Amino acid sequence: MKIKLTLLVNFILTLTQDKQDMYEKGKEEGIKQGIEQGKYNLIKQLFNKYYPEEDDNILENLNNEQYDKIFEMILNNYSIEKIKNIIDK
Repeated sequence: MKIKLTLLVNFILTLTQDKQDMYEKGKEEGIKQGIEQGKYNLIKQLFNKYYPEEDDNILENLNNEQYDKIFEMILNNYSIEKIKNIIDK
């Protein structure tokens, strides 16, 4: 009986730890997604300010490296043609 109780307690503790681990992983993923969305929103705002005649839909579905490069290019007043070259790669 004591062994069964010990096994049950260990099982419950394992489930509790697994739940906590999943919570932490989900929290970290949510923070990561929030940062990425914030970066995208900032780049989109800058893009619209400096290139108001351009369609900002070209900024969708890019990778982080492209967003970082485009951000730097906007801050350094690169032409829209050069920015589009980064997007097309």
